[in-house]
Amino acid sequence: EVKTKKDKDLFLSLPKKLYDKKFLTQDLELEKKILDCVHPLSIDFDIYPFILLNTSGKVISRCVLTIYPNDNNGYVGFFESVYSEEAVNCLINKVKEKAKELGLVKLIGPIDCSIWIKYRFKVDYFDEYYTGEPYNKDYYPDLWERIGFNKCLGYYSNRLRVPTEEDYNDKIERVTKRLLEKKKYLIISPDSDSLSTALEDVYELLSHLYSSFPYYKYITKTQFCMLFEKLGRIFNYDMVKLVYD
Repeated sequence: EVKTKKDKDLFLSLPKKLYDKKFLTQDLELEKKILDCVHPLSIDFDIYPFILLNTSGKVISRCVLTIYPNDNNGYVGFFESVYSEEAVNCLINKVKEKAKELGLVKLIGPIDCSIWIKYRFKVDYFDEYYTGEPYNKDYYPDLWERIGFNKCLGYYSNRLRVPTEEDYNDKIERVTKRLLEKKKYLIISPDSDSLSTALEDVYELLSHLYSSFPYYKYITKTQFCMLFEKLGRIFNYDMVKLVYD
């Protein structure tokens, strides 16, 4: 179980040993906050991080067990590992021991503490990575199934065709103009000064849409804004559109 600063450093070091730089999606700042229990969502759950070391003292597998009050499920996330069924089995067996000690009845994952952070495994198209989508080693789903996990849900992401100029001339421009003329919708791009207000509006939308998701956990508006305000550092605001009724 991860307890010392050395343990934390080993936990944080594993992803960059497994992935080429192009596919390294680790958010080091976020993971440090999770381990130090100072993340905006840390007040909502307790964590038990684990690392597995080989005989040379090198970290080869890791994960975090997350528990919530009044929830008898345990959530396994921040999982990374070398390709070894034996290693993953050893790691998860240790998590199972802790789960039984805590009175949990089921382990569910991968969920990195909360679906507001990251959840689910990518299962195909490993030569590509999309912002906002998970990325992991291609052997993770198979390893989990081989040590006893069963797939309970599936998600599909769609790739949309970029509209051509002909599309705009033929349909999109006319439809957009008609909607705006009816004053039914207001379409705006926020800017850095209005980002906080925009995030509050998006919070209301996503809280409604996500509430039916399996393993959804309520978070406050303040927590949501703290989670996503750093997106403002990378936004091209002209490409961010908010549609209001």
